[in-house]
Amino acid sequence: MSVTHYALHLRMNHQKYRAAFHEVGHLVMLKSWRPDKSNVAIYYDGLWCGEILPPPNYPHSIDVAKVIVAGVVAETCYEQLNAKEVRRVFESDFRSFGGDWKNYKKNLKATKPERIALSEMLLNEGRYYGDVVEDSGYFPYIHSACMATFQHFGEHKMHLLAKALYLNGKVIL
Repeated sequence: MSVTHYALHLRMNHQKYRAAFHEVGHLVMLKSWRPDKSNVAIYYDGLWCGEILPPPNYPHSIDVAKVIVAGVVAETCYEQLNAKEVRRVFESDFRSFGGDWKNYKKNLKATKPERIALSEMLLNEGRYYGDVVEDSGYFPYIHSACMATFQHFGEHKMHLLAKALYLNGKVIL
């Protein structure tokens, strides 16, 4: 029997399914920002990895940060971790998230002017995520945006895409 028939907590403990759900998180966030047709593939390279095809090549921005972080948020959302706990997982599990972590840190350096404008906008709107100019407030803001997008898209639909990706190795959205 395929792992896709197992209960959710068992599926998310299976490395290939978890990689598929991680990649679906990236894809859903990318589609919410850029509705271009994209697909995602997973492959085995010593551990299960994935990639969005064609590889997105956008300049650093807050939207790009959301796509970068979406994988780890998707992968940990069933555990109901808060933003601080997700960030700790993101930073500490370099084997699983190393590429995403490096891209997030580069994005953090490149988006300071955009984050200053975002901070002013959030304060003017009466919303506050902490100081989004600094990582301590920026990551919770990104985490919240990812969770809202996943809720809007539907976690059940995300699991259906992850199941298709797990079984076929590629999915188009």
